[in-house]
Amino acid sequence: MFKTFKGAGVLAGVALLLSSCSGGGGTHTNSVVPGSSADSAQRAPRTVGAQTRYTPPTTVSDSTANLGQIVGGYDGNLYFAEASQATNCTTGGCSGRISKITTGGSITSYGLPNYFDANNVGYPVYPFAVFPDTGKVWFLSADGYFGSINTDGSSPTIYTLRQLGSDTNGTFTNMTQGGDGNFYVSETSPERIIKVTPAGTASVFNSSLSSGANVGSIMFNSDSNFWLTERGTGKIGKLTTGGSLTEYDAVSGGGYNPLDIFSDGTNLWYTAQNTTPANGQKLVEMSTSGSILKTISITTSPAGEGALVPQGGTYAWTINSNISRVNRSSNAVNDYTLTDSNPNTVLEGLTIGSDGNLWFTDRAHNKIVKVAKQ
Repeated sequence: MFKTFKGAGVLAGVALLLSSCSGGGGTHTNSVVPGSSADSAQRAPRTVGAQTRYTPPTTVSDSTANLGQIVGGYDGNLYFAEASQATNCTTGGCSGRISKITTGGSITSYGLPNYFDANNVGYPVYPFAVFPDTGKVWFLSADGYFGSINTDGSSPTIYTLRQLGSDTNGTFTNMTQGGDGNFYVSETSPERIIKVTPAGTASVFNSSLSSGANVGSIMFNSDSNFWLTERGTGKIGKLTTGGSLTEYDAVSGGGYNPLDIFSDGTNLWYTAQNTTPANGQKLVEMSTSGSILKTISITTSPAGEGALVPQGGTYAWTINSNISRVNRSSNAVNDYTLTDSNPNTVLEGLTIGSDGNLWFTDRAHNKIVKVAKQ
């Protein structure tokens, strides 16, 4: 087993994972991959591995807006964010949860406390992003609460990112950890990257993103730069540790907005969706100099969906209306049917567990889904 850092999560994969899947629900007929860099590549008819669906134990007020990202922890378990408040919550305890699921499917949920400001006014915290650390999990909410909780549920610590004076309405969209140990959080309206120390001190790291950038994913790469996807401008951003930004078209000729991203150790790979989602989605390879090396057409996805995870050095998986596996060498794309289609999985809501199986958050149906490697 090996671990690969990707965006706001840790992914553990094995080179032969899911290379021969059986069972599941349905097949797709062969078809040429349209617009691929290898037009002869065929979609082979396959079925996805056995799917097991787990329901979080907390009854929530909005089950279709509960699940966020999922990541593999250093202890071999997986951790995911739950944003929706419990139906039986009481004043002072209506925040969301950071939950742990073992590879055997046992779920333990840890309720977060409210954040209290200097005037002792409490605010609920609804996390959606998670990032693993030794013995703890870091989390982020869209309205700017950032913190950590130990993997046994103890010592929750929460800070507010609304400490920068000019920011009262921004939405926080994702986070990663830099090589300096600090966290880097993307924000939209205003468009900027915020640096946050583990002690919760926030400062503006970069504010030169294109108007409407709306960063989807941000990762710290082995080239010592931050790379990010701009969902609102069709750009890939490269941000140096000194805060200097360079932006590249995500797809030659434009017309596609990038979503999720990972590095294979040399180049970057990301999903990019047509500005008219019904017109399709691509998997794109880009060098760290900003040159596009390959584009592979994949299944059309609902707007905004394109969670992505690598499998060894050959394959990548992406969530769409169902789920697709892409051979990054041959450009072959295999589509697989999920038990419940249209899972509305968030970016970085797809990972590979320490058991070698594929795991994702089915936000639309409030399920954690395991897809068996065999």
